[in-house]
Amino acid sequence: MIPRISRPISVEINRIGKQVSLVEGSLENKKFVRPYPARKVAYWLTSAPNQGIYLRSDLQKLSTLLENSKFNDKAACVLGSGLGGAAFVLKIFFNKVVGWEDDPIFLNKSLEIQTKLGEPYDKVKFYREDFLSDKADISTFPFIYFYEPFLDDFDKFMGEKLLKASKGTIIICPELTEDSLYPMVFPETSFIQHLSSCTVPKKSEFDVFERI
Repeated sequence: MIPRISRPISVEINRIGKQVSLVEGSLENKKFVRPYPARKVAYWLTSAPNQGIYLRSDLQKLSTLLENSKFNDKAACVLGSGLGGAAFVLKIFFNKVVGWEDDPIFLNKSLEIQTKLGEPYDKVKFYREDFLSDKADISTFPFIYFYEPFLDDFDKFMGEKLLKASKGTIIICPELTEDSLYPMVFPETSFIQHLSSCTVPKKSEFDVFERI
C-alpha cells in the first residue's frame, strides 16, 4: 500500500497535529475541560444532541498503525470526526474519506483546519450528522474508525451501528475504556479481532476488528 502524499508522512502528521492543537487551544475557554476517569486525560463535553464527548486521537500512533497495515484503501469513514484530525490522517492512506460529526462547533472548526491544510485534505468530506442515524451509511466503507464517544450506553448504540457494516470491513478504534464494553460493541458472533491484515505495532493502544 503506497501513501498518496508526496511529502514524508511524518511531516504531514506534524502539520495536521499543529493545526488541530491550535484549534484545541482556542476551545479551552469555551468548553468545560474535566478529567476522563478511565483514561486520565482531558475531554470536552460536546453540544451535540447525543451529548457525546470529544477526545483527541493520537495521530502519530494512528499513522504508524496504518503504515504497517494492509487493507482496502478505496474509502474510509470516521464516526464522530470531531476536529477532523483522524480523518485528515486517513486521507494520507485512502482515496475517499468521510467524517460525520453532530456538534456544529467541532464541525465548523474541522472545516477551518481543512482550509488551512489545503490539498489533498480539502477532498475529505465532513457532514453535520449524527453517525448513529441511517443517513450515515457505513455499509459502503471497507474501513471504519471511531473514538469512544459516549458517556452513557455507548456499547449499546455503537454495537447496533457497527452491525450495519458490510462483511470484511476493518474497524479500528483506540482501546475501549472498559473491558465490559467489548461484548456488545464487538460481539463474537459478528466480529473477529483481526491481526493478519493489520499488523498492530506493540503498545499501539488500538483495537482492530473485522466484520464477519
